[in-house]
Amino acid sequence: MRGSPVFVATFADGETARMTTHCEGGLDWERGRSLARHAWQTRDRRHRLEEFLANIEDREPPEITSYHFEVDGQVIEEPKEATESA
Repeated sequence: MRGSPVFVATFADGETARMTTHCEGGLDWERGRSLARHAWQTRDRRHRLEEFLANIEDREPPEITSYHFEVDGQVIEEPKEATESA
């Protein structure tokens, strides 16, 4: 059975976000990048809360340095230029 497309993004700080991304009618690169940035911010906020920081404000995620879609661990598509500006 073929699984759902998973968007995989690697950020400049070395963090990786992986998430199933619903794509109606084709792979949605912008939706994947947007969800990855939100995932980074959520993870960042949680890590800083665990460190008992008093001033918890959302930080902007670093640049996404590479990204692709995969199914069952196999890359199914990469953009021609996998950077945030693509």
